[in-house]
Formats: sequence, structure tokens, C-alpha cells
Amino acid sequence: MNISNGSKESKPMRIFGLFISTISVISLLGCSGLDRVNDEVPQTKTSSPNISAETDSSSSTPVPVLDDTNPLYKACNELISVEALYDFNPNFSYDASATPKNGSLGEIALTKSGTYCDYINLSSGENIELSVSQISNQSLKDWVQKLHENSRVTEIFDLPAEGLGFFSRKNNEGVAQVMIGNTWIVISSTSFYIPEDTISLMSVVVNSLSR
Repeated sequence: MNISNGSKESKPMRIFGLFISTISVISLLGCSGLDRVNDEVPQTKTSSPNISAETDSSSSTPVPVLDDTNPLYKACNELISVEALYDFNPNFSYDASATPKNGSLGEIALTKSGTYCDYINLSSGENIELSVSQISNQSLKDWVQKLHENSRVTEIFDLPAEGLGFFSRKNNEGVAQVMIGNTWIVISSTSFYIPEDTISLMSVVVNSLSR
């Protein structure tokens, strides 16, 4: 009888032990499964953009080799006369005191026997910069290629047969460029949005250089 009673009392204990063992196995399987899932799911790596590198590449400006042995003898009032400037916009005036920014294409032209001119809008304060210079024979082909790569070709300007016209708008500034032989003309302003904005001034400069 005592043995029979002991057997009845141990049955619940066996059931409880089996329950605990089952829970342990499930837990182990669950952990193992999660580990496999973590191993199988590819880890996505995030990286922040290299801001300094992007800034350096976007701010770099191709620079041609200019021919300072062939100086340009044209004053600003010859390239764009007072009358032509008034016809373009009566608010603009030639600023004889202005100097080009350090490292700008205007400064390069000025230091290489070219001409640099600055015109200011007396109402809005906006500027129009003009530079004319001569590209060396050695770098002419490479420079024209650079213009094709960094600007879009436009045929809107009235140019001689050998002339090439380009326009671009970067860093909130419109830049019109013309190559006629070795002569390089650049007119730029924040007020230029499309090539049509520069037609009249570019035509005046081209005509002046042909005389």
C-alpha cells in the first residue's frame, strides 16, 4: 500500500519535470533559430557622404593655359560701349574700381594680358563680369573639349563660321562663353538664366573684337 501511494505521488512530479524539459528545449531551439536568422539577414552598412570631397569636386573650375605673348588691346568701354550698355539695361554702369575674385577666370585673364570688366546694376547691385583673353595654341584643343564637357553648346549667338558658343548655369550664376579661334570670351552674372539673356552683350563684344 505504501508503495502504491508513493507511485501516485510521483506521477505529478514526472509530468512537471517533463514540462520543464520541453520548455527548455523550445527555448534552446528558439535561440538557435534567432541566431541563424541574424546570421542569414545581410547587415546594411550606412555611410555618411564625404561632404568635403563633394565640395572640392563641385567647386573646382577648369583653367585654360592663356597666351600672354599676344596681349589684347581692348578697353572695357571699347568692348561694350556706354550706348550698348544702356540699350541692354539703363540701370547698369561700368565699375572701373572693381577687381576680379582671387582665382577666378577673370583674374586669370587679367594677369595673362587679357581684359577684365565689371558692370554693376545701380538698382539691384547685381554684377555682370566680362573677360576676354587668348588661349595658347598648345592648350586650345583641350580647352574646347573642357567647354564641351562642362557646358552645353548653343548656336544662339551670331558668330563667324569658326566660332563656338557655350552656356552653363552653376552655383547660381549663368556663364556664356564663346571661342573664336584662340579668342576666349566669358560673360557671367547671377542674373543670367538662359543663353538668351546674354545675346545682346555677347553680340556687342564679338563685333567689337572683329574691328
